[in-house]
Amino acid sequence: MSLLTNPLFIIVYWIFCYELALLCMYGRINHTVSILFVTTLVLISIITFTIMKMVKDNELEPKRLFNMKAWKYVSIVMIMSITIFYGVKMYKSATNFGGELAWFIDRLKNEASVEFEHNNIYMDGVEGIFTDINKEYALPKKLYMESDFHLEFNQDGTITSFDTFVYGKNADGGRKLPNHLRSK
Repeated sequence: MSLLTNPLFIIVYWIFCYELALLCMYGRINHTVSILFVTTLVLISIITFTIMKMVKDNELEPKRLFNMKAWKYVSIVMIMSITIFYGVKMYKSATNFGGELAWFIDRLKNEASVEFEHNNIYMDGVEGIFTDINKEYALPKKLYMESDFHLEFNQDGTITSFDTFVYGKNADGGRKLPNHLRSK
C-alpha cells in the first residue's frame, strides 16, 4: 500500500500511462519508446527499493511517507483514475481505426509477407510469385484480386516490389484468405 501512496510512483506512473497512450494513438516510436523505457526503469527501481527496504527493516508494512488517511484514499483514486482514463484512450486507439495501434493490429491480422525464391519476372513470370506464396500460405485454386496488382522489377527482371490484395472462396462460398500480400 505504501508503494501506491508514494507521490513519486504516482507521477512516474502517470507519465508512463500518458506516453503509452500517445504511442498507441500516434506511433512516434523514436520519441515515445525512450521515455517509456526510462519510466519503466524508474518504476522498477521504486518497487525494488521499496521491497528491499521492507526486507531490510523486517517489516510487513513499511513506514509511509504520508501517514494521513486522506492521502491514502486520494492516491488510490488517482491511480485508478489514471488507469481508467488512459486505458480508455488506448482502447479507443485500438478499435475502429482510431489510432496507430488499430492500424498495427490490422496489419498483423490481414497482411502477409513472402520472401521470393522465384524472383525473376522474365524467367518465372507471375506464376513464380504465386508458387512462392503457395509454399507459405495454402491458396485456393481460384483467386480474386480486390485492388491493384502492383509489381516493380529491375531491368534484369528481379522483382523489387509486389503489392496486391487477394482472396479466394471456401466450400461455403465465403471469402478465404483475405490478405494483403507484399514482398519482403
